[in-house]
Amino acid sequence: MKVLVIGMADSIHLAKWLLQFSDSDISFRVISSSPHRLVHPKLNELLQNPNFSMNWVSRCFSFLLWLGDRILSDRLRGALIASEIASFKPDIVHVLEFQNGGYAFLRARELAKATPGYKVLLTPYGSDISWYQNYPNHLRKLQKLLSMADGLSSECRRDELLAAKHGFSGIFLPRIPAFGSIHLVPPNPNRAHRNCIAVKGYQNKWGQALVALEALASIAPQLKDLTIEIYSAEGKAISAAKTLHKKTGLEVKIHRKHAMTNEEVLDLFSRSQVYLGLSKSDGISASMIEAMSRGAIPIQSDTSCCGEWLDDGIGGHLVKFDEVDVIASKVSKVISDKQFQVRAANHNYETLNIKLYAANNQNAALETYKLLILD
Repeated sequence: MKVLVIGMADSIHLAKWLLQFSDSDISFRVISSSPHRLVHPKLNELLQNPNFSMNWVSRCFSFLLWLGDRILSDRLRGALIASEIASFKPDIVHVLEFQNGGYAFLRARELAKATPGYKVLLTPYGSDISWYQNYPNHLRKLQKLLSMADGLSSECRRDELLAAKHGFSGIFLPRIPAFGSIHLVPPNPNRAHRNCIAVKGYQNKWGQALVALEALASIAPQLKDLTIEIYSAEGKAISAAKTLHKKTGLEVKIHRKHAMTNEEVLDLFSRSQVYLGLSKSDGISASMIEAMSRGAIPIQSDTSCCGEWLDDGIGGHLVKFDEVDVIASKVSKVISDKQFQVRAANHNYETLNIKLYAANNQNAALETYKLLILD
């Protein structure tokens, strides 16, 4: 079997998805859709495997291609994808993430001269459908993309319902998180070593790190024995974290975006009482699942489909992304109730043990491709 993968080459999520196939006999060809300057180190390691390859133009000039496509409406990457399809002759084209990879694939289909002889598998990331369906120009592209797909591998039921609403008529494959398998650590009832609050530092169109930091500032006296660690921090969030330290005296550690490896982030979650992640829109949030897997108690915005994974009030709390007082109250409640933390961590472990079974079964991802081929 041959699979052409279109995805973000600088993303740990793409790398972890592909790592599941490192011992398989599938031939993979990777085309980058992201404006990266460097391929993710784990993907680079995987490309040493003879079953994995990546077009050198895509590897070295992805940023320039992406930049040019802002003007040329995805024609550069579209032409590259069309050329790769013609030469590689895949059985499956797997598009992971829609706005960069999916739209470039749409252009490739327009440019292709031959009738497709492959199946199309789509994996939406985060808010690919739920957020962008609200914009007419994006909606038209989403409908075209969904209508030509043979299979959809989504992270949650929400996206399946939205895909069907917008023209998808293929088969729904088993729900497997796009980040692939994850190692679960059994919870330790002794939480004395947990002296941190982990804060996701995205502050952009979706990420709301400033709201998180404002909430923490409002309960600063209760946090004096804890360290606030903000990771993947971006410009405004970095400034706000520094201000939090100056005004409150709290110990604040700032980890800029891309400064931490995935293993270091997992270690942070292992040391944290609370994981605080707020956004205007999201999927299941890989960060939240990873935090749960390491025993940190999530306080997560309800603008995602995280409710399919986190039992509100039992394993943590789902909150409105902009209700500062409510967010502060939930943080205060969790850190002051160690028994709740122990119960929540145990509950989340049991939940993930069930829900992540398919993702942690190395055969599950392989079955996704096989089911599509056999359909």
